[in-house]
Amino acid sequence: MKDRVAGRLQCKAALDGILVIDKPIGPTSHDVVASLRKILGMRRIGHCGTLDPLASGVLVTCLGRYTRLSQWISAAEKEYESTFRLGTVSDTGDSQGSLVSRQVDEPPTRDEIDAAMMEFRGCIDQVPPAYSAVKIDGVRSYERARRNEQVTAASREVRVSVFEIMSYRYPDLKVRIVCSKGTYVRALANDLGERLGCGAHVEQLRRTRSGTVDASDAITIDEVERRVTDGEEIEQSFMPPRIALRLPSVTLSAAPLAAFMHGNTVCINGEITQIEADAAAVPQDMPCAVFDEGERLCGVGELEGAEIRPLKVLAER
Repeated sequence: MKDRVAGRLQCKAALDGILVIDKPIGPTSHDVVASLRKILGMRRIGHCGTLDPLASGVLVTCLGRYTRLSQWISAAEKEYESTFRLGTVSDTGDSQGSLVSRQVDEPPTRDEIDAAMMEFRGCIDQVPPAYSAVKIDGVRSYERARRNEQVTAASREVRVSVFEIMSYRYPDLKVRIVCSKGTYVRALANDLGERLGCGAHVEQLRRTRSGTVDASDAITIDEVERRVTDGEEIEQSFMPPRIALRLPSVTLSAAPLAAFMHGNTVCINGEITQIEADAAAVPQDMPCAVFDEGERLCGVGELEGAEIRPLKVLAER
């Protein structure tokens, strides 16, 4: 990603929205955010779900007040397409680490691989890679690993809804994965390789979807820069919050909305509100997106019977 001079391009001073970036291979997720800050001339930007430098694909970013929504957007399940290289292990779990080949007498068959993959479907306990951002005694795991310290992170429960073969020609195994937040594809590759006895690492990785947002909704950093340079409204590229949040939504009229915006719990009444889900089907304590009658997102609340309690309020600037 080429360097850009801060302040060279300027957008509106106050932008609030959700922008889906198609991250290229190479930069970190933080690098992408830094580039957006320079291009858009604003500081308040964050991303929702880290992608490794090796990885490309869907990186959801929040601008302005919408950064307060990241916990709900980040919680969405993710979908990936990845190529695992069998017969070679890596200290980082991917092709950017130190690679060591393993002697393989007979490459595993497709049926053997599929049988082994079954063990990694559903809710599983996964140990994050040594080179990860997980903190161990207050220090990032990758920092300890770089100092050649022995690193073993605590296992965590993750859910792998889909783990299937897309194509296979030894040593390259292309897979499709649908998983919960916090799942490490590098750990899946390593664990599958160990189960097969041949070792494996991630050679290529692309995130194709995050929640309801997929690669067709994404634009590149270069395209963002071009649109700003050409004077186009970058807001036209924003993802509608109803789609990105994936939450039931409530529309409040003026009086209850004013109370909600001041941190008060308000009643959901058919005369003043509209909930865009079957109320009987929405679990109690379920977060709901709150909109005004002009379709402006005003915050997120928690449904409690016939009332909604503010969790996050997007106050006016």
